[in-house]
Amino acid sequence: MAGQTDREALRILAESTFDPDRRISEAAQEALYLSAVAYTKYLTPSFHILPWHPNVLDDRQFRTVYDEVVRRTEGFRRVSPDELADLLRQYPKAVLVLQQIVGYTEQELAFAINLIGIDAEGQPIKVTKSVIERMQRGQLTRKARRIVPLLARIFFEIVTRQRFDIPEELDPTVYRSRMDKPDTGDGWASVQQIAEKGLSYADLLYQRYVGGSFRQVMDRGAGLKRDLVEKAVERFLQAKRISHYKEQPGDVLGEIQPAPDFLIPDKADPRVVIECSLAADGGTAYKKADRIAGMAVVTQRLGITLIAVIDDKGYLRIRDALQKVIASTRGLTFTLSNLEEIAELPEMKPFIGTS
Repeated sequence: MAGQTDREALRILAESTFDPDRRISEAAQEALYLSAVAYTKYLTPSFHILPWHPNVLDDRQFRTVYDEVVRRTEGFRRVSPDELADLLRQYPKAVLVLQQIVGYTEQELAFAINLIGIDAEGQPIKVTKSVIERMQRGQLTRKARRIVPLLARIFFEIVTRQRFDIPEELDPTVYRSRMDKPDTGDGWASVQQIAEKGLSYADLLYQRYVGGSFRQVMDRGAGLKRDLVEKAVERFLQAKRISHYKEQPGDVLGEIQPAPDFLIPDKADPRVVIECSLAADGGTAYKKADRIAGMAVVTQRLGITLIAVIDDKGYLRIRDALQKVIASTRGLTFTLSNLEEIAELPEMKPFIGTS
């Protein structure tokens, strides 16, 4: 469906799905479904791309932190609560290594701190994961300094199974502790042994199997991945010198709510709006299609052209996702692979070279 002729045919077909004559509408829906199926060839999956958040260390950076923790703890032999507290005060980045030993996320550590909730002076504590994240970057804030003794005790007691272990009434063949892994199976003795002798490749692969390959990296970088489409559209608009306004968090842009990602030529009097979406799964694609459909109701009434730039395998969900987006945009749905075709639209040509 490349080129202006195919685009115009798709636009007419999408328009026909809204025909008041039910027979015409239903026939158009079925034809549009087949067109949407054909359109999937333009979708590019991104599951193989790792969005590397700037706060995520690479292997060499992590090794530097790890080596320093090993040195300061004498191979994890100095790991009493007081010794771990001293370590965290003097070298806050150590929290990153201790966190991986227990296998807790930043949010879970913050929850554990809040659950116990009393500092060394007996005062209640409430923290968020940002305190842990700042420590990972080497920042010891006043709040972090206050929780250090408690955090050190939590690390110590998790590994020794004094805290957050599996309740006795639970069937151990069905439920397991997070400490049931090679480096913590026998408490700190296992940590010391693995640090000294290493781990087999089979054990490494098994941990990847149960933990998910690059799961935390992908979770942290989810926002970066969503930006793939948005940044591509922005580069396209800049290359074509098309005047535009890029939506900012908290924007209230008249009747078009939620605000689209780009407004052309400006936010004061937009004539064309572009909504971007990267959907790795069908559920996300379905929700985004609903959002675009709602946006289409307003833009149609205001006489504004709505364009969608979508991508990824989530839009292989056809009837209530990809097909819905194509219908809502009256055929003006594009992907990263045919993004340049936007410049061919009659609605866009007046704005080329205006920035």
